Amino acid sequence: MADASPSTTVLLAYDGSDTSGRAIERAAAVLGGGPAVVLTVYEPTASIAGYDPLAGVSEGVGRVGGLEREMDDIGAQVAQRTADRGAELAREHGFEPTARTAAGKVWRAIVDVADELDASLVVIGTRGHTGIQAMMIGSVANGVVHHSDRPVLVIPPAS
Repeated sequence: MADASPSTTVLLAYDGSDTSGRAIERAAAVLGGGPAVVLTVYEPTASIAGYDPLAGVSEGVGRVGGLEREMDDIGAQVAQRTADRGAELAREHGFEPTARTAAGKVWRAIVDVADELDASLVVIGTRGHTGIQAMMIGSVANGVVHHSDRPVLVIPPAS
């Protein structure tokens, strides 16, 4: 018979900011550590720049496509270094972390990886934007809370 116990892996969203580092510290204080995946998400160039209907039509546009791939490779490398730093921070606070990266819309990638891992909890920091500022900038924490079927621990910014 298969083990029906829920996963105990915590997903720690980490973008290298002080707020995400504080989220790891506060989560450790509340949870006492344990297995964790530190996730850093980066957005591919095409998702930032938008769809280009002329992609591949001319030689010049083809060169832009090569630049996009190069920029995405750099983004993936930076994300991995960031995730590694987050894993070290998590280790210092009692977690048993694995560093991981994902590409895509940030809140969606966090939700998808949490589902893939069958994470018991998602931990995310928030920058504390409200009102029009939050609407204009968007809120990763808001997206995760509203689209995840898993418990989400949102850590507010330091006051």
